[in-house]
Amino acid sequence: RTRDLHEMWRSTLHKMAYLVALLALHQLNGTVGQCIRDVKSVNSAASGGGGGSPLSGVDTIGLILTDALPAILGIVISGLLVKFLSLYNERTDLPADFSSPWYYVGAGMVPMIISLHFQTLNSGGGGGSDDGSVTGAVVASCVSAHETASQFFDPGTEAEIAARVQKQIPVAIVYHAVVTVSYWFMKKGREQCERNMELLRSLNG
Repeated sequence: RTRDLHEMWRSTLHKMAYLVALLALHQLNGTVGQCIRDVKSVNSAASGGGGGSPLSGVDTIGLILTDALPAILGIVISGLLVKFLSLYNERTDLPADFSSPWYYVGAGMVPMIISLHFQTLNSGGGGGSDDGSVTGAVVASCVSAHETASQFFDPGTEAEIAARVQKQIPVAIVYHAVVTVSYWFMKKGREQCERNMELLRSLNG
């Protein structure tokens, strides 16, 4: 009975992992889209008499990849979780455990992704106000990593700042923690059942 319950639990986690992968793709799309809009804004300011040169295609790709790296790795973790939740141990006929490389590779990536996420949050440029004047607000942007382009970065008015895509911690990180806690409880449940069975056998013997 406990095994059936755990199988239902694992199956639900597996199905939800596909939804998490889609959400991770949505996060990546939002991050990349905001970076492209910022690059276009900087290029427009630089070529419109700002005394600078627009960002090249290589620079743009580099900024996008750097800024979106946490989201990209989040998609990788989502894929690892989908695979991990589908696996069974052939010897025990039980779901894969924490010794599976599909699990611990993803677990090893979690601290790196969290670090990268907060690094991108800490980079920002000046904000604007409703009348178009620059304020002291700091807004995270991919162009802030470029020394020249950051000088032309202006996120606009307060309304425009509020409409920006806000960077959020990759959803795959949260779901990885959910899977970890769930599998830990299932592992403890199986161990408790095994101890109870051993006790019953010793009593009957």
